[in-house]
Amino acid sequence: MEPLFTIIIVCHNHEEFVREAVESALFQKHPNKEIIVVDDGSQDGTANVLQTFGDSIVFARLPENRGAGAARNHGASLAVGEYLVFLDGDDVLMSWALGTC
Repeated sequence: MEPLFTIIIVCHNHEEFVREAVESALFQKHPNKEIIVVDDGSQDGTANVLQTFGDSIVFARLPENRGAGAARNHGASLAVGEYLVFLDGDDVLMSWALGTC
């Protein structure tokens, strides 16, 4: 079954916040979703945090910081969902967010 929603989370040096952002996407009640996280060349432990999610996310790491726009575009190029939802690594989605669509 193809995902209806692709949640794309972009982050740069968000080690302290990114776990909560990813968990807020994983805990969405809508079952038909994929989650792509793009690490935009972080220099802190962001990548280590993201690797703990294993196969529950698609993890893409850019070798150098190219900016949020480039990171979002990269995430969108990997997406297979019909609808794209963008989130920054220091934000969270409310549990009902995908249910409003």
